[in-house]
Amino acid sequence: MRRMPEESVRAQASTSVPLVVLDGRVLDLSNFLEHHPGGVAVLLANLGRDVSADFHHVTAHARAAVTRKLDQQAIAEVAPLTIPPSAKDFARFVDYVRLLLNSFDVQADPARDPVSDVFYVGQLYSHFVGDHLVSLLTMLAETTGVPVEPAALQRLRQVFEAVPGRVEAVVVEADAPTAAALSRQLQQRCRALLDDLLRIGSEALGELRDVNVHRITSCHATKMMCLANEWISEEHDLVNAE
Repeated sequence: MRRMPEESVRAQASTSVPLVVLDGRVLDLSNFLEHHPGGVAVLLANLGRDVSADFHHVTAHARAAVTRKLDQQAIAEVAPLTIPPSAKDFARFVDYVRLLLNSFDVQADPARDPVSDVFYVGQLYSHFVGDHLVSLLTMLAETTGVPVEPAALQRLRQVFEAVPGRVEAVVVEADAPTAAALSRQLQQRCRALLDDLLRIGSEALGELRDVNVHRITSCHATKMMCLANEWISEEHDLVNAE
């Protein structure tokens, strides 16, 4: 069986190329997504990730029939990327970003009624700016040694507080076109930030094979922190403009 670099699995994984890593092997889930007893969403939320720990937490996965089924999905052995201890937190950060991005994709539903959808997406957005983004900033601060700017947190809080009112106004009016436009805006804005963070983080991890780890993590984490701060400022200006 061929060997596939771990970073290549992360880079190639998508809904059209649903790859995961399990027990040192790369699985292509293309022919299994619709047959997963737990539903397709849980698989799509983990694309590009090493799912070994979560997989073995489920007792039913120990059955021989499951092993045989997974053997049919294996396409390569993974060539693991050794993460030095000093980069472990950074690697966890990148994995967290991937999981968030996957989750946004999984929860998007173009068939959902626009008014219901904007209410649903508004909650996702609020959770993102109020919880996940704060966690991401904290993780970056720990990696870079640069504290999160108090002004950035204040602007983020103001964005968080403004979102429910924007969504409620559209829901009350039952304005489907406006609701659809707001849903797209909220989702696209979050995905744009996560896409950029994941791209930078993946590049950094890919360079760990032959470049000084300290320089990589500090340089890329600082770049990510700047990117997140710019996003918060833009989002704050967008909310105020409305």
